[in-house]
Amino acid sequence: MHIPTFLDHKFRWLAIPNLIRAIASMQVVFFAILFFNKDAVNFISPDWNLIEKGELWRLVSFILYPVVSPPPLGGDLAFPLLFMFFATMIAFLENDVLEHALGAVRTTLYVLATILCQGLIIHVIAYLSKGTEFGALIAMQRGYQYHLAIFFAFATIAPNYEFRIMFILPVKVWVLAAISGTVIFISSLMNPISFLFYGISFFPYLCWAIPLMIRWNKTRKQIHQRRNKFVAAQSGGAPTLHLCQTCGKTELNDPDAEFRVAEDGEEYCLDHLP
Repeated sequence: MHIPTFLDHKFRWLAIPNLIRAIASMQVVFFAILFFNKDAVNFISPDWNLIEKGELWRLVSFILYPVVSPPPLGGDLAFPLLFMFFATMIAFLENDVLEHALGAVRTTLYVLATILCQGLIIHVIAYLSKGTEFGALIAMQRGYQYHLAIFFAFATIAPNYEFRIMFILPVKVWVLAAISGTVIFISSLMNPISFLFYGISFFPYLCWAIPLMIRWNKTRKQIHQRRNKFVAAQSGGAPTLHLCQTCGKTELNDPDAEFRVAEDGEEYCLDHLP
């Protein structure tokens, strides 16, 4: 059974339609909560001491961190609110594109695997840094990297989709993803621990995207070869599968012709078959 078909059949019960939309909507709600109460961040911080006391929601609550932090109460809300609006609309677009291309089952598996891998890093750090704020800072960073993992998947599926930077400059999605990936790769090379953390964070994407790109590249080569063969055939320079030894008819100059191999081992069209 083909792997995507197997996943769709085996994990159909796990599918959560519009999961990316739902997470983005929860982040909008938490953005509003943080604007009115900055201390609300303590409710979702990955504090391992509190997790051990039974506050298990902290295992996955890092996903509620909005992509942009709200200003202090009374501060200028215009730019963060505008940025949050566009981030949410992009998340909705990513949800629709991924579910259309992959289906709800595989999209859900990808999102959950990303959350699991990034949550693993957060809670290892939270466990090692009990009683410090370092774990919370890492959680905020992983919340941002969750968005980046979803964006990478979107850029892989729809690389030529264009965003207009500042409403003017058109930039293809694959260019933005390539820039982000390059920055991550360079920064991870400077620190082996960061390289490990980034590798785990984007492990679901790499497991999905690398085989996909290899398959696409192979398909493109096959299409290119067939196109070259077709062009050569149209110009009369390509070998043919059938050739009548009497009249020179081939399947290219007469697609409706039928050919048979005679007792002498040579091939003829039905009109000249001995």
